[in-house]
Amino acid sequence: MIQSLIDMVASSAIPIALFCLGASLQFSKATMSYAELAWMTTAKLFIHPAITWGTFVGLGVDDKVWMITTVVLTALPTGALVHVVAFKYRFFEKETSQIIVLSTVLSLLSVSLWLYLLL
Repeated sequence: MIQSLIDMVASSAIPIALFCLGASLQFSKATMSYAELAWMTTAKLFIHPAITWGTFVGLGVDDKVWMITTVVLTALPTGALVHVVAFKYRFFEKETSQIIVLSTVLSLLSVSLWLYLLL
């Protein structure tokens, strides 16, 4: 009976977490300019993975699996923890939610691009 209860709660943990994240995001106009938003998103989705790839090449790491895994992980969107920390300290709250939303949408492009380049 206890295991059945744990299984039911465990299967709903991810959808509830995503719902809570979506509910906490603020979609109102922020003080951040579009250029600043574009720069931060570009840095996260394209420059950071390029630096990671360059580090692998520069160090002479030949393991393709590790390289692809690491570069694709760095090409993922900005995580929700950034917004949680910003919300806790009441600093940059609206801006982090915009960065999360934009980087999530654009990560479809960035992850696909990096996988295409690395495979």
